[in-house]
Amino acid sequence: MNCNEIKKRLTRYLERMCGNEEVAEIARHIESCPDCARELRGLQSVRGMLRCCRPKKPEAVAVAEVQTAVLERTTHAHMVPGMKGRDAPAREQPGRFIAAAAVLLLVAGGLIWQSIQPVEPPSVQRTLSEDDMFFILQEHALIEDQSVFTSGTLGSVMVNYKE
Repeated sequence: MNCNEIKKRLTRYLERMCGNEEVAEIARHIESCPDCARELRGLQSVRGMLRCCRPKKPEAVAVAEVQTAVLERTTHAHMVPGMKGRDAPAREQPGRFIAAAAVLLLVAGGLIWQSIQPVEPPSVQRTLSEDDMFFILQEHALIEDQSVFTSGTLGSVMVNYKE
């Protein structure tokens, strides 16, 4: 094997994930190649540093306290005497339902009011004078299957020039 193949397998060798034949082959190569031996020593030092940095296990009491707090705030909040707030059952918070009903009534009233308002046609702001040319916009209804626009209308513009 060449050095590139050995370097690819050094991590497996270090973690003892190789077969017996592969271990023997890598060990023979490392004994004869100083570059691969240096690479293996570097990997061993990194592995040692990582082992030193492992976090210690938390105390069992601290873990139990966290688990109890999570359970009380999520699944059993209604069973804990004196537990109030966002986890309390809905029957103890009628204000939320009243607020939701008020919002729904306002939205429904606004929609109804909008639907009963008459639609006013747009008004012309400027009057025509004798020397102005003027445009007339016409709408022509089309048969549904021949429609160009989604509304079923086709617009046209007429221009009138004064002579």
